[in-house]
Amino acid sequence: MTERGRIDWIDCLKGATVLLVVVYHGLLAYSTVGAPDTLFSKLAYYANMLLGSARMPSFFLCGGIVINLLKKDRLEWFLSKRFPFALWCIILWTVIYATIELLGLKLYPWGSLPYIAYKDLFIVPYGAIWFIYALFLMSFWGGLVRKLSPAIQYGLSILLCVVLIRVSELDGLHVGQRHLLRSIALQGLPFFMLGVCFGRLILDGLSQRYRALEVAFVAAAFLTSVAWMGPFANLPETYLRMFPITALFIVAVRLCSDSQLFHTTFSKIGTVSLEVFLSHQIVLALLFLVAGRYISSMWPPLGITFFTVGTVAATVIICIAMPTWLRKLLFTTPAWFYALTERLTGVDRVART
Repeated sequence: MTERGRIDWIDCLKGATVLLVVVYHGLLAYSTVGAPDTLFSKLAYYANMLLGSARMPSFFLCGGIVINLLKKDRLEWFLSKRFPFALWCIILWTVIYATIELLGLKLYPWGSLPYIAYKDLFIVPYGAIWFIYALFLMSFWGGLVRKLSPAIQYGLSILLCVVLIRVSELDGLHVGQRHLLRSIALQGLPFFMLGVCFGRLILDGLSQRYRALEVAFVAAAFLTSVAWMGPFANLPETYLRMFPITALFIVAVRLCSDSQLFHTTFSKIGTVSLEVFLSHQIVLALLFLVAGRYISSMWPPLGITFFTVGTVAATVIICIAMPTWLRKLLFTTPAWFYALTERLTGVDRVART
């Protein structure tokens, strides 16, 4: 643990997962330029599909572990800290994204999101901001069930996931709302609440290398059995794939964090993971605008590298080198907004400290 109370390998995990998100969006952008399929591009997309089972679950698990380590009441913490922070992020970054697209820069060149009418702003998550909505809702749920035993909390959370899947199938929902509900149910709440309920056990277990290797062995064995039995047993393949792949990914990051180079690099990125997550789409859109028309004629490995590694490098450099005043403006909830939410919740700022 660092002097600031941060857990080193958790920061590494956050850094690795947010970079996977950037790489995923880079591959989506590359898929729109009309470049020919090659063995390299197929391997890149296959690796992304495999790691896609771990990137958001791992990120949400980190968020759950943070809540597990709180020394104050969860609901009080939510009302005094997470509520104003998430609400401010949603308002500010929805305005930023909508303004950028209104000015003509397409943030999602592959065209999957947001497709949101301006009358639906804030009702429908604007693209990548779905993550903030999800964190907000799951943190609130964690506060509601805080008085129950960890096993009951987790069981109720899994049942809630079933409800969310059913609700996502209702007519009349926007595609962005369906995406939010399904993402919470499949990639979010099961892993977030795993961290909330059993965070200390997870940290204690992975603090020892041989325990981490045992977890990796069990996860690999479980994943192998799913691969063999799934097609024949009609198993719920999504969960059964995500849990062992996420476990393997987390163990890999935990073990790699013992390397000084890996630790220094990814823990630094992990400390600015929110900044990277919210701003990388703008960087990617600018790269696509400048070079998108030339990528199709490039050697495919170079084109893929440009959109993935190029976006990663540019975003990380920008976020780490960002002036303090700009970071405070874009990623820090202002004092006046905290004061406003205090009036709404009745929880004063002392609870945040």
